[in-house]
Amino acid sequence: MDNSFGQGLNGLATVVSQKWFAAMGLAGMILFLTTLVIPIPSDPVVAGCVGLMMMGWGFGQTECRTFRNDFIPRYRLIIPAWRLTVTGAIMFVICIGAAIRLAIYLL
Repeated sequence: MDNSFGQGLNGLATVVSQKWFAAMGLAGMILFLTTLVIPIPSDPVVAGCVGLMMMGWGFGQTECRTFRNDFIPRYRLIIPAWRLTVTGAIMFVICIGAAIRLAIYLL
């Protein structure tokens, strides 16, 4: 007999297994916002840039990954595809900008 907590965890695990890029983006967003609000004991520039890179890459991949239907005789195939959208491109630009900022800061 499953309780609602177990079903909720099962649903969360299913979402994370299918869209783990979104979970990475969420973790990056939380890290970045933490560096803005709370003084952290490490270097805030490095932590902020890593958070922005995780957020940009994770949400960018989540936005751009999709599925395409292909039809061959008697069968329908659902194939993973990749489509660049405006929001996805903005997220990738955020990721690239944070990586460049981190590289310049560390040099």
